Amino acid sequence: MIKYHQESLNNNSTHNTNRIDYHFGNIYLLEQSIHSYTQSIPHSFFNTDHNIVITLLEKSFFDSRNIHLFDKFMNVLPFNKRKKEVKKSFKYDQMTKELWSSYTNRSRSTFKKRFSKEPQEINNKTSLNRQWDLFEKTLIELKEDIILQKTINLNTSSNIDLPLEL
Repeated sequence: MIKYHQESLNNNSTHNTNRIDYHFGNIYLLEQSIHSYTQSIPHSFFNTDHNIVITLLEKSFFDSRNIHLFDKFMNVLPFNKRKKEVKKSFKYDQMTKELWSSYTNRSRSTFKKRFSKEPQEINNKTSLNRQWDLFEKTLIELKEDIILQKTINLNTSSNIDLPLEL
């Protein structure tokens, strides 16, 4: 499939390969393919110079006895190689009055210690940016120390995979 794409580029193309073409084909998939072709995408969806790759595969590719073939194919896909991306989310809805009180008191004392400069001492952009960075860092530290958190994995899909029917 990859070779087909490289030879099929039109004369207006400025390069021999497109990264997106590699997302849809590799040697393991190629070995199981019967026929491949490209189909243009109707402009009613969106405008692009890329085509949809349509491939007819051997039924054995999806056979559970050949799961190693399917696994090899899945392991070379770019979305399976991403590093784990996680995000912290704060559980504000689980904050108690005591936790809010603690957060308020610590915030007051911390900000008084760290931000004792008079406004006239912040007299240029560099100084202002330094103070802003310190403010952000302080706020994040306070939140992480007191407010309950949960970790969200950004690589997982919320959609449940549907069973494959042949």
